[in-house]
Amino acid sequence: MLTGATHIIGPIPAARLDPFLLVQSQRGDMGGFVLLLYPHDRFCDMLCIAGAAVTDSIRLNRHMRAAIHPDAVRRAIADPSWRSEVALHLYEADKILLDRFRSTLTLPMCVRVEVDPLNRAQLMAQMDSAGCVEGILERNEFTRAIPSIELAEIHSTGQLHAWRTKLRHGTLIFYDAGEAAGFEPRSVSPSERALLLPPALSDPQTTPPANIPLAESAQSSVDHPLAANGTSRGDQVVGESKGIIGSPQQELAFPPAVPQVTQGEAVPVDPLVDASNELLREFRQKAQACLGRKCQTVFLNAVRQTRQSIPDFDPDALRPDTSAAVLEFMEAVVKHASALKRSKVRGITGALVAGLYERHYALLESHHLLDRVEQCYYRMKT
Repeated sequence: MLTGATHIIGPIPAARLDPFLLVQSQRGDMGGFVLLLYPHDRFCDMLCIAGAAVTDSIRLNRHMRAAIHPDAVRRAIADPSWRSEVALHLYEADKILLDRFRSTLTLPMCVRVEVDPLNRAQLMAQMDSAGCVEGILERNEFTRAIPSIELAEIHSTGQLHAWRTKLRHGTLIFYDAGEAAGFEPRSVSPSERALLLPPALSDPQTTPPANIPLAESAQSSVDHPLAANGTSRGDQVVGESKGIIGSPQQELAFPPAVPQVTQGEAVPVDPLVDASNELLREFRQKAQACLGRKCQTVFLNAVRQTRQSIPDFDPDALRPDTSAAVLEFMEAVVKHASALKRSKVRGITGALVAGLYERHYALLESHHLLDRVEQCYYRMKT
């Protein structure tokens, strides 16, 4: 699973050995994780452990990674459609390796590319063009029975170019520690984690996942990568670089929606609105840089299309009942982009949607939006 971790036992049917009881039976100085593999290929789960306690629960696949509540793992294991086929593996790993992996949930992605079509020189050119200097480099393969993830700390361009891996397929990702410097870590709060569970399933005896710290390396030496990333720069498509993404530009104005919010009306602070505004702000910036002079026309057409299904949608004044329409707006921008720009805007959209999923998993699930986000993501990837 994680290169550098030691495989202790497995595969063992989870129906015969409860993974949480397995954790509770570990010695006090044990560090590592339990990997749960399901018969489908949608995701797998990791329980990071320290001694006899679960410190973090992480759900991941080749595209996404997010912290979840341990009871979400319990529900997945107990699903009658595959309960007898869930397999668990126990790995021992040191704290440095686990912290490095957990940092994939907090550090922003700088570059993400599929390695199969590219040679090494092309891959390094992608890294150089994006300004990758200090952070975590990940190479992963999710094509095997057990996923493989290899992580390396990078402190210079020379070290990046000298790095070698045994993996020959999959995805190469760079998480930028320099980009994260000066920002507070964005972790899933206990209140957000609690939203993953209906009250009847909450377990007061369950040790809640610890807040995921920003890699110590982001401040001194890199320890900690995908994340949910704080403010992900996302999956950069081949040929995309910082120059294409562009620097912050003046936000475009949109025509007000009808009806408008009455002047002086109190607009409650809502986490979903905040997350949607963050997503929209980053999408506008990147799409503007990509579309150039035609961006305003494309944006206005996308707003008109979105309002056909959600008349109150106003990208400059999102509300709890219109926030989810940001996904429709982004897809409409892809549709109205010119043929030469469409694939690039599609890549930007897919990357930002993946970041939304990873950063706000609990929030999306509490609003029953996970399927909607996943469907949007896969439409952008096909």
